[in-house]
Amino acid sequence: MDTLKLLAKLVSINSIFPNEQKIVTYLIDYLKELGFEVTTVETEVERLNIVATYGKSKSYLAFYSHSDTVPVYRGWITDPFKLTIKNDKAYGLGTGDMKGGMVAILKAGEFAVKNNIPVQIVIGVDEENISAGAHDLIRTRALKNIGCIVSAESGQVRDLKKPYSVVYGRLGREMFDIKVIGESAHAAEPHKGQNAIHYALELVQYLENEKLPSENNLGPARLLLQSIEAKVEAYSVPDSCLLQYSLLTNSKMASHKFINLVKKLMNKLKIKGTITLSPRPTPYGPCYQLDRKISFIKKIEKEIFNKDNITPAYAQSVADENIFANHLKIPVIVAGPIEDNIHKAQEWVSISSVNNLIEVYKKMLQIYYKSA
Repeated sequence: MDTLKLLAKLVSINSIFPNEQKIVTYLIDYLKELGFEVTTVETEVERLNIVATYGKSKSYLAFYSHSDTVPVYRGWITDPFKLTIKNDKAYGLGTGDMKGGMVAILKAGEFAVKNNIPVQIVIGVDEENISAGAHDLIRTRALKNIGCIVSAESGQVRDLKKPYSVVYGRLGREMFDIKVIGESAHAAEPHKGQNAIHYALELVQYLENEKLPSENNLGPARLLLQSIEAKVEAYSVPDSCLLQYSLLTNSKMASHKFINLVKKLMNKLKIKGTITLSPRPTPYGPCYQLDRKISFIKKIEKEIFNKDNITPAYAQSVADENIFANHLKIPVIVAGPIEDNIHKAQEWVSISSVNNLIEVYKKMLQIYYKSA
């Protein structure tokens, strides 16, 4: 199947999390037909992660993609489940994140089989949610004998003049609940109470202006207010307000430092309340950076990236790569297509960059096993 037909097929299969099983079933059949041995790791019933292996190696080069997409958000003009081509742009839900990259991986797998080159292809569920699939792959020790992982994420590098994108590290992510405490009173006598929403908004304003520490490559930690919640049943002054923040972390700003920062700020503003790490079923993903001194990395820089005028970037978002890099302690590279509008309407991927990526993956396979 040619590249565009394969991309159109993948886009036509609705894989909005947590409903990945239709595309997973298709991918299992596709990989088996190519000649891969396929094993699966269950995250939930009908939510399977794929580990597909071709050939024998003590240290595989593995390619990674996730099978899920975000929901269909408002604003789509074209059918999100029908690939629409306009010049070099292929529109459809998940084209950029990350079915375009998945196509490149599958075509690289086809090349590996034809040339009898060992390779692993790993496809996880739930990346767009809490990375449950990646954590299950780690927990079950399903990722064995892997020397390096190449992820087909784009890394949100959108220089359209570049043939593809390369990322050497990512910020991490943690979420926090900040509960601001006020004092209730009858709404007709607000002066007798303390409106928790007012105090919360004051804290928000100060946090918006807070300069978070930066580090080389990854840049500054970043803060995003994701929800404000306050509710009273009666006609009363709200006595509590809950703020939920996402913190994109670097090595200089993680949970304990952020908690201390907020506590000091609340004391300064004389705001009562608490801050806690938001609970979730899976651990948060810390930041990571690739070690550029590794022999394979140096070789692909010299023989591929430098020739293509590619300067590796560092992504301002978190993904499954954070989990693999921190738990497996192996190099994790992001080499993905050029795209835009991910997580919003009219998502697209550059067709030429997908084709370029296929050739890059072929070269990586050849260099990796020459180096081994």
